[in-house]
Amino acid sequence: MDNNNDFFKKSKTIVTPVGDDLYNLTIGFLFVGQFERSDLRYIIEQIDNKILVGIKKKVEIEPMSPEEYMAMIKQGREADENDEDCLACGS
Repeated sequence: MDNNNDFFKKSKTIVTPVGDDLYNLTIGFLFVGQFERSDLRYIIEQIDNKILVGIKKKVEIEPMSPEEYMAMIKQGREADENDEDCLACGS
C-alpha cells in the first residue's frame, strides 16, 4: 500500500453541523466545503457508484434461433410434467 492511501486511512473525515441542515465536510486537512444534508448524501452515492466491485467482463451472446427457442420451451414443459428442474430458468 502506498503512502497516499495510508494518509487517507489515518486521516479523519469530519462532518460538522453548522446550521439547520447545513454541514461542513473536512477530509484530513482539506476543507471540502459546506453542504446541505441531501447534497452530502448525493456526494456519497456518487462516490459509492464509482467504486467497481469485482471484474466486469463483456459477455457476447448469440441470439437463439426459433428452433432452439422451441426446443427450450419443450424441455421446460417436459421438466414441469416430470417434476424436474427447468434448464432455462432453474425452477
